Parts: sequence; C-alpha cells; structure tokens
Amino acid sequence: MSKNKTSADSIEITPRRAKKPRNQRELGQAVFAEVDPVAVARGLLNSESETVKVRTLETLVNWAFRSPAAESKDSGGQVQIVWDLLAPLNKRKPS
Repeated sequence: MSKNKTSADSIEITPRRAKKPRNQRELGQAVFAEVDPVAVARGLLNSESETVKVRTLETLVNWAFRSPAAESKDSGGQVQIVWDLLAPLNKRKPS
C-alpha cells in the first residue's frame, strides 16, 4: 500500500497538557484549533487515490451547495445520526 504525499503528511503532532475532550464536538474543536482544515481538504483533493478525491469533492460540494443535512441545520432543525450497530452477543434477544 503506497503512502500519499499530502499536506496532511506534514502535520506535526506535539504532546499537550490540556484537558482531554469529553465528547466528539470538543475533540473536533481541539483538532481544528491545531490543524488548518482547509489545508487538510486541499491535501485530500490532491491525493493519488481517485476514491479519496471523489469522496472529498462530493462532501465539499454537498456542504457548499446545501445538502439535506445542511438545510435542516440552517433551518433550526437538528441533524440526527443513527448508528445501526448490533448489540453484544450476550444482550441479543433470541430469534
């Protein structure tokens, strides 16, 4: 598997003594405080992988030109993400 040369490869990780994020929102905010998301998106668009390029472009176009998720958020509604995960084997009901 070849490694793509993107600007994301040059991201420097430094240990910090800040408190740990308590949830995904705080984690995202902490990451964006340290890394320029525009530079990362540019790196993904310059990827050698066509799949990565297409998925990144598709996501950015949806965000820029109002996907259904963006419309519901702009209109005051909440975007709901449903995780369809199986229960652990010991908690499943017999079928």
